[in-house]
Amino acid sequence: MTLSTQQYQSMYQRSIADPESFWAEQADHYLAWYLQWDKVLTGKFEQHNVRWFEGSKLNACYNCLDRHLPERAEQVAIYWEGDEPGQNAVISYQELYNKVCKLANVLKNLGVERGDRVCIYLPMIPEAAVVDFPHEIKGQGIYAFVTPMAGVQADENLKKELVKWVREKIGPIATPDIIYFSDDLPKTRSGKIMRRILRKIVNNQSDQLGDISTLSNPEVVEKLIQSNLQILKK
Repeated sequence: MTLSTQQYQSMYQRSIADPESFWAEQADHYLAWYLQWDKVLTGKFEQHNVRWFEGSKLNACYNCLDRHLPERAEQVAIYWEGDEPGQNAVISYQELYNKVCKLANVLKNLGVERGDRVCIYLPMIPEAAVVDFPHEIKGQGIYAFVTPMAGVQADENLKKELVKWVREKIGPIATPDIIYFSDDLPKTRSGKIMRRILRKIVNNQSDQLGDISTLSNPEVVEKLIQSNLQILKK
């Protein structure tokens, strides 16, 4: 909705003169509620004890994301800008929904249940992908592709920190054998990371990649192939 200056001022004055009525109207119009509130506003601003919509219940994720899908699936949900020029991403509601579902399934597989509280701490990594590869001792190793946040130094110290985090939070069995830092990972045009391609690369099956011209960034594949050859030679 686009407001003129006059419309904005009118709404603002209403919110000051009659906040309960104004915000009840806005909340009812723009949000989906599982349980309607008993009272819109309690307490006083002067006493710093204000509480809004007591007795109500809603799902923040549903309101931010799911309810937009029927009519706005292809509209932009997030414009992401990095710290450096050219580091950006445009994510639609559908793409964001797919990412949220993937994370939800990961948490579910880790044993998280309804009502559990989960803290996720990994601020330096906006994207990562993990695949298996042949390991001469264990039979199967863990190869992690990691894209650090802009401005974060991709070095041995970061690798050690990531390994420590994995061992402490997930368990020693999940410790990656190889961590490779990459500015980008092969993705579909919808933003899905193609783990199938990464698995082919680390298994030295780059001749079996198939058609990669439909990727949003096919040029990154050759770079990863060459880097993997160097890593496995060590």
